[in-house]
Amino acid sequence: MKKRHIILFLTIFCVPLFAQEKTHHQQVSIQPVAEEYVKLYTSTEFDKYAAFYTDDSIFEDPTTEIFSHEKNHAAPVGKQAIMEFLKKGFKGIFDGQYIVEKKFFAGEYAVFHGVYHYKTRGERFGLEKPHLQFDLPLVIILKIHAGKVLHHQDYADYSKWFEQYNAQK
Repeated sequence: MKKRHIILFLTIFCVPLFAQEKTHHQQVSIQPVAEEYVKLYTSTEFDKYAAFYTDDSIFEDPTTEIFSHEKNHAAPVGKQAIMEFLKKGFKGIFDGQYIVEKKFFAGEYAVFHGVYHYKTRGERFGLEKPHLQFDLPLVIILKIHAGKVLHHQDYADYSKWFEQYNAQK
């Protein structure tokens, strides 16, 4: 009889503790993946960066719709489409660095808040200047599962970008 009570006690009180430990471990385990991904995000090491995506991964920046007459934004799906999109987007950009100011991790999600500092060639905008410099406030939200980025969302303050662009024209 005592044996039954001990087993019942362990089942009722200890199993939830093990479940909580697993949940905590899952939260912690995305942090190194998310941090490495964000570190590579503004680099031109596209081969290393591509390893984070699956054929179902999604990349989007809803805030870029201000550049579109149709008020929509691109949201490429899959490793190949995302890499083509990023290579095109980062073309002409150099000395890029994303400085993280705040970050947190919750389950499968990682959130980074910081500033993306970069330069781009003036000719990209039809200007005779050798380059323009930007400091773009940027939030990155990632959904990560099994070491892969399933969904990447950027939210940038493009009003600051326009201010900086107009000041350098």
